[in-house]
Amino acid sequence: MVPMVRDRRATVLLLMILCIALVAFPNVEIVKAEEPIYIRADGSVEGTELIRKDGNVYTFTANIYGPIVVEKDDVAIDGAGYTLNGTGAYHREGIDLSDRNSVAIKNMRICGFEYGIYLQSSSSNTICGNNIIANGFAGIKLACFTKDSIVIGCSFNSIYGNNITDNSGEGISLHTSPQNSIHDNNITNNGVDGLYLDRCSFNNTILRNDIKNNGRDGIMCVIASGGNRISGNNISNNRGNGVTLTLNSNVNIISENNILNNNHGIEINNSQYPSNNTISVNNITSNNVGIGISASSDNRIYNNNFVNNDIQFLADVGSVNNLDNGFEGNYWGNYNGTDNDGDRIGDTPYIIDEKNRDNYPLMEPVIIPEFPSWTPLLITLVAAVTVAVVYRRKLQNWGRQMK
Repeated sequence: MVPMVRDRRATVLLLMILCIALVAFPNVEIVKAEEPIYIRADGSVEGTELIRKDGNVYTFTANIYGPIVVEKDDVAIDGAGYTLNGTGAYHREGIDLSDRNSVAIKNMRICGFEYGIYLQSSSSNTICGNNIIANGFAGIKLACFTKDSIVIGCSFNSIYGNNITDNSGEGISLHTSPQNSIHDNNITNNGVDGLYLDRCSFNNTILRNDIKNNGRDGIMCVIASGGNRISGNNISNNRGNGVTLTLNSNVNIISENNILNNNHGIEINNSQYPSNNTISVNNITSNNVGIGISASSDNRIYNNNFVNNDIQFLADVGSVNNLDNGFEGNYWGNYNGTDNDGDRIGDTPYIIDEKNRDNYPLMEPVIIPEFPSWTPLLITLVAAVTVAVVYRRKLQNWGRQMK
């Protein structure tokens, strides 16, 4: 008899806890896996009633669980401050934009997928004003597709004003994807690289981003990912390097960045051709190595500030580079030469080794232009929209109650 009484008491106690939970938390949403939601080529929405269609604009009316597959070009998907939730299952993309053109994704939180947003052979799309967080691999993935031995990547896409953080892999990953614009984003605390450019991802513009506290490099360019412009970024406190250019990633321009507290501020390696990267007008500060170069030559490095790095500049025996432009070199915090003629250029070279020397070391630090970053404004606007949406819902609920 005693065990039966105990079982009944346990059952009653469990029911009481469930009742209290239902009363105390009536609005808790039940997380469940859902089948994909489709925006079909004819413009119809399949799989949910929580997306309102108005012409070519599709707007969330509540939080949504499950991936969205977009099959129509020239549309805008507005999250209106709501969340697109994944279940953490692999092989699911939060929003799948494969083979899509001129689609805008904005104003939503995307979390819990393998990739927050996935593009494959997609062009001229816009991704702006989103919080893309805690996804299993990359926050945003730009991938290529091979058909009849022709590789088709993602081009002319614009990614700006997003908060891309706490993803297990890269913040943004590009594979064979040239001529994209990535600007004014917050790319932080991702498990691997903040930005990863792979296999001929060339001629991309990376401008005015905050790229911090990532698990490996802030920006990595690998396998012939050249011709990229990396300017006006704050690249700091990454566990690996600030910027890595490797495996024939040549003819990149790195300018007007603040690069500090990384392993190497900039590392260039493994180029069988003249590298021809230009590194100018950067603050390279408080890194273990300011710039490290191996198996790469003919890089142009001038008008930079090298301050408080454990090793200012490190090059292997086979790497010969230009540390001035023929008139001016760099500012070296540990240069102890003199300037007797008052031309603000040291009278003696700053010598790294017998093949790498700055013939015109600067006596005063270079002034780095401050790019007007739109990131804080965009994040503030996203937050303001979210607050406005929540406030409007409360007013609507209050109105219903008064009726």
